Amino acid sequence: MTEPPLKHKRSICRMATSVAAALVGHIGCGGTGHPAASPLDNNAGLLVRLAVLKDPVVEVDFINTGNRPIWFKPYVLIDDINITPTGTGSVTMFCKNDEGIPDRTDDDSRPYRDPGYQLLQPNKSLRQELNLQDCYDIKRPGDYILVTRWTDWHSPKFVPPVPPGAVWVKGPVASAPIKFHAE
Repeated sequence: MTEPPLKHKRSICRMATSVAAALVGHIGCGGTGHPAASPLDNNAGLLVRLAVLKDPVVEVDFINTGNRPIWFKPYVLIDDINITPTGTGSVTMFCKNDEGIPDRTDDDSRPYRDPGYQLLQPNKSLRQELNLQDCYDIKRPGDYILVTRWTDWHSPKFVPPVPPGAVWVKGPVASAPIKFHAE
């Protein structure tokens, strides 16, 4: 029996890789693939808490309330904070962030992996501070309700491999609404 041509072997490997990826969530054949970002859980005990530190600075806390380490990108864009006026307040949003994913150079054959991912251990937290005036014109004095919603918009191919024992969290996870009085 003759050996199939090399091109035929590669196409069989690619087909087997696609089937394996669909069934078990990883890609690899002869060391040419990369593990997908799995296992995936939408929130896995991730709590997002919003607090006003000192007008106009707010703090976003990412808290792991679960029993497994969480692999995620702990980052909220300023326009992910929703400000709803109550009573005499009014707010105008004047910016729109679009983080995007950078293009790879043409000669770079490696998959792009976002370096912003972190491991959050159970019962630990990470904090981020944001200044509302970077994006919002808030009428003063006024009363407002603030809420934020965190989601990892990256597709699995841009997420670095999940560390052993951890779970990748994609979201969405929303904070509880908080009251804010602007002076």
